[in-house]
Amino acid sequence: MDNKPKDICPEARAFYTACRARPGMFIVDPRGYADLVALENFLNGWGCAYSEFDEDGRCCGRRTDAPVLLPDGFDDYVAAHYGERLSLRAIGYVQYFEHGGDKAMEKFFSLLSDYLVSLGYAPIPVPEKVQGSHDKDGICPIYFPELEQLSVSYMKTFNAPPWNDSWTEETAFERMRTLMQGRERFGYAVWQQGSILGAVICEREGYYNGEVCRIIELWTDPEHRGKGLGRQLIEEVRKHSGCGIYLITKKTPETVGFYEKCGFAADEGMCVMQSDN
Repeated sequence: MDNKPKDICPEARAFYTACRARPGMFIVDPRGYADLVALENFLNGWGCAYSEFDEDGRCCGRRTDAPVLLPDGFDDYVAAHYGERLSLRAIGYVQYFEHGGDKAMEKFFSLLSDYLVSLGYAPIPVPEKVQGSHDKDGICPIYFPELEQLSVSYMKTFNAPPWNDSWTEETAFERMRTLMQGRERFGYAVWQQGSILGAVICEREGYYNGEVCRIIELWTDPEHRGKGLGRQLIEEVRKHSGCGIYLITKKTPETVGFYEKCGFAADEGMCVMQSDN
């Protein structure tokens, strides 16, 4: 008799494949986070739909047609990696404290893929555009596994004039992670031989007269300004959003002049309000 654990079901494989590329589109929890806590809650709910209950409403097992969401033995595989048995959310906490940022989602997919391969099954694929990123060129959609490279580019740009911020790799990564969460969030990066030279992150919003697109962040590497990269990123957003675009930016002659050249106009009837708490 073959005791080999069963492969995950096709539905779970399709979900993991899509989620690995853009987790924020599929598993954002009430706190607004797309992390392993949200993934674990989602999988528990999925599995609960196939549970059997006794007359008192207590779970007494799983139906025979229950799909395989995680292969048997995966907990033991994770335990061997970390030295102790951990839930999905615990993997998230371990990764957070080890790295100072939430890279746990990709670690989960890496562990799951390695375990599936060890059983003779296909791994959860890395997003196509991420593979071979060392030689990527041109404008490409942003994928979750690229957030670390994206955060370094963001930090380098906004720690330089005229912003002179004080980003670290950890705080920049956390900002990139939260900005890319949500079904309506999307972004593009400019690549040159595997290096990110600039990027734009946007969000589609519903309004009373239709849909609008907000540019949340747009930047280009200080060493590559004046080459039209920012304009190219805006045109990419225009091409894919199909609606009006607005943004809020630091008011300097350089930034205002740049956006005016790209077809934007300042709204003199609006102002930015903020509070420290």
